Amino acid sequence: MGDNRHLETNFYKKLTNYPPVFSSKIIGNFNDTGLSEKLNFVTKKEIIPSGSINVNTIVGSDNEEYTGLSWKELLVSGEKMREHILQAESNPEYYHNKNIKEGIAFITVDDKNYTTGTGNNRSCIAKFLLFNAEDSHIHGVRITKYSIDNSILEQYKTIKHKKKEKWKQTKSDEKRIKHRHVQTPEIGR
Repeated sequence: MGDNRHLETNFYKKLTNYPPVFSSKIIGNFNDTGLSEKLNFVTKKEIIPSGSINVNTIVGSDNEEYTGLSWKELLVSGEKMREHILQAESNPEYYHNKNIKEGIAFITVDDKNYTTGTGNNRSCIAKFLLFNAEDSHIHGVRITKYSIDNSILEQYKTIKHKKKEKWKQTKSDEKRIKHRHVQTPEIGR
């Protein structure tokens, strides 16, 4: 990880000296979404080559190097953050225009967005920069969106749980019956 604490640009000072309310929130881990279990309940998978994401719905990443950090910790110590902050200061329009942003991609599950690929540092900057902006969307990003039938998923989980409980009860009953049928030796033979 880099160390950007001594980056003395006005842009960086503005982002770190007046951090938004989300800055102390922990970056979620995409692997915790349970997508592998939910894949059987996907009703639609949509790939959007150039879409828009509200930065306030970015909650995590698929890069475990960044998950578990707060957003401010990533801003201060992200591997390529120094380079991207200097670029953002020299070209702030990058985060506001609708041009395609190569390398910034998101996976959307349950209306929550997770950065995937190489765009973690720029997604973090976008969160800080656009948090209170009139348009809080970053445009021109690749989105893979999964729509999940959560009502069917919940029914499946309920049935799975009941089946597991019934299996435990059956095993317990079998053990109790087996124990009862153990022959006790006859006394006096």
